[in-house]
Amino acid sequence: MEQFHTQFSTSIQKELVVVVLDCRSRPDACGNTATEDLTVVVENIAPVIQNLPNSTSLHENTVTSEYLYTVSVVDYGPVTCAINPASSNFLIRQAGASSAYWDIYTVSGCDFNYATGASIALNVKCTDTGGKSDTETFTVNLIQNEPPIIHNLPNSTSVHEDTDVETLIYVLNVTDADSPSLTCVFVTASTLFRLRMVTGGTRCCDDDDDDENIIIIIGQ
Repeated sequence: MEQFHTQFSTSIQKELVVVVLDCRSRPDACGNTATEDLTVVVENIAPVIQNLPNSTSLHENTVTSEYLYTVSVVDYGPVTCAINPASSNFLIRQAGASSAYWDIYTVSGCDFNYATGASIALNVKCTDTGGKSDTETFTVNLIQNEPPIIHNLPNSTSVHEDTDVETLIYVLNVTDADSPSLTCVFVTASTLFRLRMVTGGTRCCDDDDDDENIIIIIGQ
C-alpha cells in the first residue's frame, strides 16, 4: 500500500484563501519519489439580501420616526448594511444582536412631498468584512394628502337684522380622511361672524355628533 505524507500552507488574500498541499509518496525500492501540488481556492462569497426588492406605502404627512421594513441578509460572517446614497429622511440599523437583520425607519423630522416625487427608491447595500456586497432596492410609495371636504356648503340661512347676541346660525360638516385635527377660518375676515369648535370637539365630522363640529356664530 502506498503511504503518503502531506505538507500544506495557506495564504490569506483580500477575497480568497489559497491552500497549497504538497503530497509526496515515500521512496520506492529504487529511491524514486513523486511530488504534486493541489491548490484549493476558498472564495469569499458575497452576502445575499433575501427579501428585496420590495416596497411599502407611507403617508406624505409623516414627520415622526416610524418602522417600515426589516431587511434579511445571509452571509458566513458579519455584515454591515447602509442606505446608499445616504438619505436625510430614512435610516437603517441592525435589528438586535445578529447582523442578519436590519430595520428601515423614517427619521424624526422627515419631510416628504408627493408633488415632487410619488415614490422614493432606497438602495440598500450590505457589505461583509472581505469587501463583498449585495445591493437591492426598497421602494417607498407616498400616499398623497387629500384636502378636507366641506359637505354642506354652499348653502344659505336667514338671520334677523335685530340679532345682537351670540347666536348659532349654522353647523359645518367637515371631514378629512388624512388628519384627526382640522382648523377652519373665514377666507375674508369678518367682524360680525366667527367660527369655533363646539365645546369638547376635537375634529370636524358628521353633523349628527354635536360634540365634534364647527359652528358659525353671529355676535361679538
